[in-house]
Amino acid sequence: MKTKTLALLSALILVAASLPAQNAANAQHPTDRRDGLSLRAGFGMAGLGGNRLLDELTCAWNVGLHYEWRFAGRWGVDAGLELSHKGGAMSNSDRWDDDSRTVLRLNYLQLPVTVAHHFRVGRVDLAPYVGLYYAWCASGRLDTWDLDGGEYINVARKDNQMVRRSDFGVRFGGGMSLRCGLYLGINADMGVVDFHHEHVDGIGFGCRNYTVSLQVGYNF
Repeated sequence: MKTKTLALLSALILVAASLPAQNAANAQHPTDRRDGLSLRAGFGMAGLGGNRLLDELTCAWNVGLHYEWRFAGRWGVDAGLELSHKGGAMSNSDRWDDDSRTVLRLNYLQLPVTVAHHFRVGRVDLAPYVGLYYAWCASGRLDTWDLDGGEYINVARKDNQMVRRSDFGVRFGGGMSLRCGLYLGINADMGVVDFHHEHVDGIGFGCRNYTVSLQVGYNF
């Protein structure tokens, strides 16, 4: 009887001793990370919704810092500061039998705020999210070039302001975090503001930014 009692007590002690180690291991999983800073960069495609002139896609990229606050279990609020490149393009040969190409290039300082829900699949943390963003146009150019060369117009200066500086829209997407800190995701920004300031040749009416990009980053 004493032998069985001692064996049972020994087993209970071993189980109790293993619980803190197990909890510590689980706490290191990205899903259980309470708050965190991350660096992210993305590359994809940008376009202008509703625009009949600049109706082709061009490249989009972004880079920025994000901070997520886990306010309730697996729910988190993420706020960031980004430099984001957007715009649109058109081939003039499709309309005026011209070999030139026109591209609108806009650089924004962007403040996104999203709400994410985290869940675990194996050793990976998955987090779909949705939110809003505000963006301020720091610079912009309307480039036109052909085989003989090119020219550009600054469209975001005080003396030639063809676009509204402020933009606002919806952000949604999803990402996954690995235990090593690597972050991979996909992101979409859909602008709701028609940012054209006045009708000018090459921009036209109906300018709403949208981008879709692949994201890569690191969770500190």
